[in-house]
Amino acid sequence: MEDGRISDASITASSVLFNSAKYLPTRARLETLAGAWCNNGSSDANPWIQVDLGSHVTITGVITQGHGEGYTQWVTEFKVAYSDDGQEWTDVTDDGSSTPKKFPRNSDGDTHVTTTFPGAFQARFLRILPTQWNVYCCMRFEVLGCTNNE
Repeated sequence: MEDGRISDASITASSVLFNSAKYLPTRARLETLAGAWCNNGSSDANPWIQVDLGSHVTITGVITQGHGEGYTQWVTEFKVAYSDDGQEWTDVTDDGSSTPKKFPRNSDGDTHVTTTFPGAFQARFLRILPTQWNVYCCMRFEVLGCTNNE
């Protein structure tokens, strides 16, 4: 995402804080300097941000980052789901479990935190579902994996 291979239109979210351009899903790219994706607070109790990768790829993890720019806003825990069509979703779980795995993460707005999933999977869509955050639900991220040579 950071290098621009993923188009802005391929990054969507459940809501945007204050409907501000500074908090659009396109601001969720790792190392974005002017803002981050932030959800619309209390009116969006179950926030998510997702990326359409354009084709089925192998996904192994994510790198997350908070808002940055001196703001104390970041996601401290999240779940992940993936999909082939953007309609039906499968939760990332620990092997043998049916409970969605919660990934604990960022503790500031700038540090990159790498999360490796319990197992690689193939999907076209990846959705991050924050479950806890500091001040506001804000984040930037990168998807880890590789493209398939089909």
